[in-house]
Amino acid sequence: VNEVGVGESSEITEFVVIETSIKEGPPSVEKPLRDTIASPGERIELTCIFGGVPVPTVAWTRNGAPLSRTAGSYRDRVAELSL
Repeated sequence: VNEVGVGESSEITEFVVIETSIKEGPPSVEKPLRDTIASPGERIELTCIFGGVPVPTVAWTRNGAPLSRTAGSYRDRVAELSL
């Protein structure tokens, strides 16, 4: 009994399990790099947003050579690099 009074109980609630399946998707670049021109010694920041299921592995390279993994950051489909 509560402040409103006595009421009839409802039927037992049946639990339903909902399963969703995530379809695989190819790697994609959702926000590509912009062309950037810098003077020698000038600091630049590069940002790229990527997608795909499963989440693709991303690596920064310069002239085909990989940069140190610590040179950039990778979080929530966003890759950033400061040079």
